[in-house]
Amino acid sequence: MGYSMKLSDKFSAGVQLNYNRIALAENYGKHTMITAECGVYVTLTENWHLGASVFNLGRAKLADFQDERLATRFRLGSSMSLSNLVLLCLEAEKDVEHPLRIKAGIEYLPNTSLSIRAGCRLNPLEISTGFGCSWSTIQLDFATQYNQFLGWTPQVTFSFRSKVKTT
Repeated sequence: MGYSMKLSDKFSAGVQLNYNRIALAENYGKHTMITAECGVYVTLTENWHLGASVFNLGRAKLADFQDERLATRFRLGSSMSLSNLVLLCLEAEKDVEHPLRIKAGIEYLPNTSLSIRAGCRLNPLEISTGFGCSWSTIQLDFATQYNQFLGWTPQVTFSFRSKVKTT
């Protein structure tokens, strides 16, 4: 669950609470936790945007064994609209315990309610693809990524945007 606010014509900020559930096979069990995320978004030009966020600044604990914690990540990303149909994105992500990762993605909008996406990230190499459908205030996204260690990992997101009148 998140909330964002436009603070000026070119600057927005937001916060988000995430419900995380990790389940492992056999006798390893499962664990749930709440994490927080905050970020800023800047419009540099009409077609070029920049964003930054921090995920899990509170360092949520997964297990007492070896003080295992969910990752804390710092992200800096940029997007550029190449046309009304194509969006190109680039991101640098730094996990406090791992090396810097570079990510790139492209989104194609064949019509106003459908998005087709593809991307990759390095260190280790991961390939992803997905699509999104939107209707009025509701959006449904499906994606899957391939990781050389984990195999295919599907993801589904359901979003609702409220229509708020501004005066």
